[in-house]
Amino acid sequence: MLDPTPSERSAPSRMQLVARAMVRGNGKTEGYYERIIPIRHPFKMAMGDPNQTQELGNIAKSRIQEVGTIQRILSHAIQTFMARGDSDQASPEHRALARPWLNRLDEIVDARFFDDLQTEFEAEESDRPAIRKEWLKNDNDGVIDHARTLLREATESLPCPAIYRYKAQVNAEGLFEGRLRGSAGVPIAFDEGNEEG
Repeated sequence: MLDPTPSERSAPSRMQLVARAMVRGNGKTEGYYERIIPIRHPFKMAMGDPNQTQELGNIAKSRIQEVGTIQRILSHAIQTFMARGDSDQASPEHRALARPWLNRLDEIVDARFFDDLQTEFEAEESDRPAIRKEWLKNDNDGVIDHARTLLREATESLPCPAIYRYKAQVNAEGLFEGRLRGSAGVPIAFDEGNEEG
């Protein structure tokens, strides 16, 4: 169904992919969903080629995994703040209170996900690491920068006894920055060697 027709292939104009789904059952995600995705010409042409479709899927999967990693780190940092700076004392209640900030990060990423995905896919393979790094760590607009802002907002608005607040903020921020840079984080965003491809 996603294979462009001959007339669509010959037209260099953009298209729109309309995806609709109805989910029912006992889950929290039941309901009607619709998504309209603007498709640029190179992306459109790739839909008919299994190799390019696989490559596109690999890029998307990798990006989704990186966002998931950043969300887990953000959640851990927010929970650490609410546990008065002691990450070992985080509770299920803290995890639930962190969820709105994770959802907000998801919404921010989702708003531009397909446009950013197409930008990376259309680039030369040697340029892709720099584009990915920019997506992750662009000042004020990268995924990490949005997560950092959300952490700041969370520590300014969530409850924490005043006597522990400074320690809790410092520990939460330190955990966030440290885990991002660690091997289980997103070290590509901080690797200076990736800037030259």
